[in-house]
Amino acid sequence: MRMLEVAVPEEDRVQLEIIRSSGLANKDMQTRASIILLAGQGYHNTEIAKKLHLSEPTVSHWIHKYLERQPGTDLVVLFKNKSSKGKNRVYSDEARAWLCAYRAEHPGISMLAFTELVHTNCAEAGFPELATIARTSIALILKAKDARPI
Repeated sequence: MRMLEVAVPEEDRVQLEIIRSSGLANKDMQTRASIILLAGQGYHNTEIAKKLHLSEPTVSHWIHKYLERQPGTDLVVLFKNKSSKGKNRVYSDEARAWLCAYRAEHPGISMLAFTELVHTNCAEAGFPELATIARTSIALILKAKDARPI
């Protein structure tokens, strides 16, 4: 793969360092910040991939995403969006809270049945983005909120 020159302005470098070292950012976001920081230091994609235990296409993807971002795009927002393919979505805190509350209202049903209920009723509740959420994503959200699925 051809190496792209990645110039990281000081303002971005500071934000990337905060993301990389922050306990508030998830591991994926920390890794993405590390990719850009290493690229900015002149490391080749192959070296970054080895150092971070990633594939070269993953490294290339995030470098391109960083270089092609709109001016003024917050790096946290950029790194939250896992895929430009639209498969991975970021759900709002409100949608997550609704899922947990809705699960508490339906404790005795399977996750499959609960997922179908979510798909059917989410738009009416004001969260149409949940109409296609995967059962595993629901389980992860519930687990993160300590609302254990049954």
